[in-house]
Formats: sequence, C-alpha cells, structure tokens
Amino acid sequence: MKKQAEGEEEEEEEEPGGEGKRDEEEETEDGGEGGASSAPSSPPPEPKHEERRETKSITEVLAEVVEPPQEFPKNQKKLPNAFNFCERAAMTYNNPFRDMASQTIPLPRGVFCGIVSGWMIYDFYAEDYERQQREKEKEKKPLPGATKGKEPDKKRLEAMMAEAVQMRMFEAAKIIDRMICQNLYDDIAFDYKYYEDPSDEYRQEEGTLLPLWKFCYEKTKKLAVTEMQWNSMYYDLFAVAFGSYDFLKQPSPGAICLFTLKNPSYPEYIRFTDVSILSLSMHHTHSHLIAVGRYDGNIAIYNKNLPDADPQYQSNSVTNKHLGPVWQVRWGDDLQDGEMNVFSISYDGKVNNWVMMQSELVVTTVIVLTLPIEQVPGPDGAMVSITASGTTITFHPLMKNIYMVGTEEGKIFKCSTLYRSKYIFTYEAHTMPIHKLSYNRFCPSIFLSCSSDWTVKIWADMRR
Repeated sequence: MKKQAEGEEEEEEEEPGGEGKRDEEEETEDGGEGGASSAPSSPPPEPKHEERRETKSITEVLAEVVEPPQEFPKNQKKLPNAFNFCERAAMTYNNPFRDMASQTIPLPRGVFCGIVSGWMIYDFYAEDYERQQREKEKEKKPLPGATKGKEPDKKRLEAMMAEAVQMRMFEAAKIIDRMICQNLYDDIAFDYKYYEDPSDEYRQEEGTLLPLWKFCYEKTKKLAVTEMQWNSMYYDLFAVAFGSYDFLKQPSPGAICLFTLKNPSYPEYIRFTDVSILSLSMHHTHSHLIAVGRYDGNIAIYNKNLPDADPQYQSNSVTNKHLGPVWQVRWGDDLQDGEMNVFSISYDGKVNNWVMMQSELVVTTVIVLTLPIEQVPGPDGAMVSITASGTTITFHPLMKNIYMVGTEEGKIFKCSTLYRSKYIFTYEAHTMPIHKLSYNRFCPSIFLSCSSDWTVKIWADMRR
C-alpha cells in the first residue's frame, strides 16, 4: 500500500514537468522548420529526489501521531464513554383499525291475548291482600315452647321512641356545638400545635407559658380537681376527677368529666357520684373503661359506652374495700386468661389488686407496707410492725412486675409483684407526704417524685 501511494505521488509530480517538455519540443520543431538557428536549449531540470524522499504517506503520518491502543487487563472493565452516543428515534406501534360487527340474539316473542275486566282486577287484589295477612299472622305466632308475655303498653313504646329521638337530637347538637367551637377557637388551636415564641432565642434556659383554653363545668365549681389523666389512645381527650379535701365535710359529692380539645366549652362525658372521687385511671387499650378511687375506700369502674349512670363494677362497701381513702388507682397488664385488673393504694398501708370477673371484683392484697424500723410490743406480748400509709403508686414502663410506692412518711419503696414480703429498694426521699411518682418514658431508669415539702426530685434508679 505504501509503494502504491508513493507511485501515485511521483506520477502527480511528473505530470507538470512532462507538459513543459512537450511545449519545448514543439517550439524546437517549429524553429527547425523555419530553418533559423537558435540558441541551444537549456537542459531540463532534474527532479528533486531529496524532496521526494522527504514526502511521507498519510498512513505513515497517522501511524506516528496516533498512539497504539492500550491493552486493558482482562479483569478490568472498560469504562463507557459518556460522550459517545447516538440519537435514536422511537415510534409506538399503531394498531390497525379493524371493523367488527356484533349481533345479539333476538328476544323471544310470544302472542298473548285476553280480556281484562274490573272484577278480575278486584279478585287479584283480594288474593294479594289475603296472602299478606297470612304472612303477618305467621310472624305474630309465638314459637313452640315460648311463654306468652304481656304486650307492651302504648305509653311505654311512645316513651322509648321519644328517648331514642332525644338521644339522636343530643348527638346532633353535640356535633354542631363542636363545629361552632372549632370555628371560634381556630386561632387557639393553631397556637396549640404551632406556637413558637421568637423571643426564646434571646433567653437561656427559660421558656414561655402561653395559656390556651379554660375548661370548666358549672356544676363542679365548688369541687376540687383531685386528679387528671390523658387518654393513651385519643391524644385530645383527658379525664378529670372532682372531689373535696375538706375531710370535716365528708361525705361530699364528686364527679367524673371527660374533656376534649375539640370542644372546651362542655365536657364529653359526665358522671356524678355521692362520694368524693380522689383518683382515677383510664385503661391503656380499652379507653372506655375508667377506674376511680373513692373517699369511702371503695373503687368503681365506669364504662363510657354504657348509658347507665351507675358503675359497671364496684367493690363491696362492707368487706372488700380499703379502710381509708383510695389515693391512687392504676391499671395493670391483663392476666394470662385475659382478665383486666386494677391496683389501688390507701392509708391502710395495703396495695390491693382487683380482678374484673364476669359479675364482680375479686380483691387480693399484694403487699402490706411496713416501715423499716423495729417492731413495737403489742397486746399479749406480740411484736407489731408499724404500717406505712400509702399515697401513690406507679409501674415501671418496661418491667410490668416492678412498681414503686410513695408513703405519707416521705419514703419510697421499690417493690415487685413476685415478692410480697420484702422491698427491692428503699429511698429516704422526702420529709413530708409524697403526692406523686412518675417514671421517665424515654429513660426508665429515671423517675420523679413530688412532696408536700415543696420539692420535686429526680432520681436515678437504685441510687440513694
């Protein structure tokens, strides 16, 4: 290939010189024919062999400029060139049109003729009426073996119908009232969820307290709020217990109210009691069950879904009850058989467990609180332990068999449902009665206590 290319270049270079020689030959011939003497012609120029040698073919130049391709190892993958691409057009496939004819089966036809008269129409209506009467009589007939009861009076039926209509009207009025309150307190609802004080950037370790709603009920103005608890399933719902701490005026009436943030003007649920309610607890999964502790030592369980004002379960006011006011009630985990149970604590120093059976509450004493001091002599030479007065109880958020008890003497006892005679740990917490204990949900090894000595303390578990 190189030789052929060099030959072609030589031919291209020789062609201009050859034409000059031909012209010169023609001129010499013309001069010879004229017979005139002419100067000897100059010798033809010699070809420049040096320049011819210096010229190189295109392939040689490219071979010198272009570097040989590098061989990639077998294991290494060749990277794709992001700039080496080509455009490609794509068109969807168009389905060809096809004509399809469909024809249904013709409906069957029949020829009917007859004469219709007034007496025939009357007979047909009479037969249909008799058939309807027979069906009604079959429905009224009692089943075999069933006893005959008294027919309900018309007045009773009218009263039941009026009560049903009244309930529907009450539900409709409640919905309308809630809608009106949401429109009135729309700005407060936004502040409740999205309020942010810009001045907090210039304050260190200080916050802003913004009052939002005021929940009140006209018939509970003279009663004290004894306990409040948020619902674990409905975050806008909370329960309030009303009673009296004036023990000289007992028995005093009490009340249970459920308020919602959607309607702060009126409670969603109201139940009045003849005795002060000192504590309450809402079930963590069955939110319609509310356990309350009463001043007379009894506990009661209300079902919000039932229209009856009486409690669904109530302890016996003679035998199965505490000897003092029930200061705290807390729901426990369901038993293995599925029964729900409640724990209560009172001034008598007992922690009782109430199990909800089919028709009654069965009580079991979990532990009797005793002070860790020496026993004192009793009657007939017996040694008697001094009982501590329990005021509050709380359960561990992870280990459900562990609970803590606060006493009127200012001590905190860490107990277990598996050991009924000894404490796991004892804290010398306060110098006056303890009102509340609460575990930290995010760090269960930390809990908080508050007392009548005007102090709130944060504790690390198992540390004095």
